[in-house]
Amino acid sequence: MRTRKTTITVEAHQLLVVRRGVRFAEDWCTQCGQRVRLVTVDEAALLTSDSTRKICRSVEEGRVHFKETGDGLLLICLNSLTQ
Repeated sequence: MRTRKTTITVEAHQLLVVRRGVRFAEDWCTQCGQRVRLVTVDEAALLTSDSTRKICRSVEEGRVHFKETGDGLLLICLNSLTQ
């Protein structure tokens, strides 16, 4: 009886496009007391390799600094995210 060996290669590619206006690139963080870069929850999740839910939980528990825009967009202080 002859045995065959088959090799299967699977490749996955992912493209992430983050669109955002320049007006949110930097702002004052009252908790840090300095001008900081603010990122969206999705960007914060990508930078930390965490889920967006975990980032939101960190906000709720007060572990990261944040700002909420008038239209409801949640922005995370990058300094507090990397501490």
